[in-house]
Amino acid sequence: MSGCSTNLPGSYLVLEVTNRCPLKCGHCAVAEADLGHPHYSTIEHMSVGMVRELLEDLRGSGIRFDNLVLFWLGEPLSNPNFVAIYEAVLEYSGKGEIFGKIEVHTNTFPMKEPIARAALNDCDVPQVWHLTMDAIRAETFHIIKGLDAFEKSQKQSLKMVQLKGETGSRWPKLAMQFIVSDVNAGEAEEFVSFWTAAFEDAGLPIATTGFHVPVDGPENYIYLKSLDCPTPEEQERQNATYVDLMVRLGLHSPVDPDAERRVSEDIPRELLTPCSGFFKSPTIASDGRITMCTRDNSYHLVVGSLKEESFSKIWLENPLLNRRRQRVAKGDYSELPYCETCFIPHSVNYSGITEDEIASFLEAADLNGPLVEAREGTIPWARPYPDDYAGKPVDQVYEDRTGTRLVQIGESREGAAGEVNV
Repeated sequence: MSGCSTNLPGSYLVLEVTNRCPLKCGHCAVAEADLGHPHYSTIEHMSVGMVRELLEDLRGSGIRFDNLVLFWLGEPLSNPNFVAIYEAVLEYSGKGEIFGKIEVHTNTFPMKEPIARAALNDCDVPQVWHLTMDAIRAETFHIIKGLDAFEKSQKQSLKMVQLKGETGSRWPKLAMQFIVSDVNAGEAEEFVSFWTAAFEDAGLPIATTGFHVPVDGPENYIYLKSLDCPTPEEQERQNATYVDLMVRLGLHSPVDPDAERRVSEDIPRELLTPCSGFFKSPTIASDGRITMCTRDNSYHLVVGSLKEESFSKIWLENPLLNRRRQRVAKGDYSELPYCETCFIPHSVNYSGITEDEIASFLEAADLNGPLVEAREGTIPWARPYPDDYAGKPVDQVYEDRTGTRLVQIGESREGAAGEVNV
């Protein structure tokens, strides 16, 4: 096959620059932080040096992703060095040599004016910042976000919109994000109306979109996003809510018409198709560990760490990952019990993969031969977290929440420690 490549269309790299978050949204793993979710047992801010090493490695190895997503299980702006990290990303991205687009997903809570001003630029690489409010009413915000911080978050978002209007900066495109659920669907029209007026008052073009945010088109969007759920039953219920809203507003996917079919169908309880994550969308956690799935917040699929090896060596040469690719290419998840019942390939937010793209990757990576030998034992940094979060409780102070709060991290769900205000 001529023109084979491991750089596939629709690829994206997720980079968690911190695991810290001031909120605890019910649809995110951070909601389990107070129950002892190990991902939040210690605060991990990715260093500027680790980010620069990654960027140098990508540029030197010729690895390219269509999109860089600065986000995962933490609020990226909570990293005290976020501005330096973002400037480094823009510096290395050039005209799109290593990333075709850069995304930042923020709840806007830590977005002070210096950060907002540093984000505004006229670089060559396209950028989109998702300002995730999810509500237009304070009580709904509190239910979804787990914190009574609506006024502050809305104020920060409005300031970003106003600054973009005042400066006339080309980037970033702003996407006012509203993750649709049965909790907030009834106020979607009110949300659209408020933010349409806010952008117009700032002299900025604005359009409303569902399913996806296109790179081309108006500068800014109000984005009504589908919610990813932990179980297929809940996903079907929320999909029905989403479909109803899209029909009500007359919205269609501007990028992937097939997404409308996926969100309307019954969800299979068994994964039989090849997952694109092993070929297109690695996730790098704030401590440097690399997994193949944004849902893998317990690290079942970790294959390496930037603290041990370069990204390019892990992505292209890691025997555990390559063995998994060979099996997944055939729809074989027999060695991946964590994946067997996954339904995310039927999600609106899933980035698909074709047979030709899989064939291109396997040939370019020289994986069409015998199955790569399994590695004996479990590599230390790939050990998944225990499902019950067992272990000695650790005190941790959250100083960026409303009121300083002391919580204990590490107990099992059955014996979850409570919080103490200090």
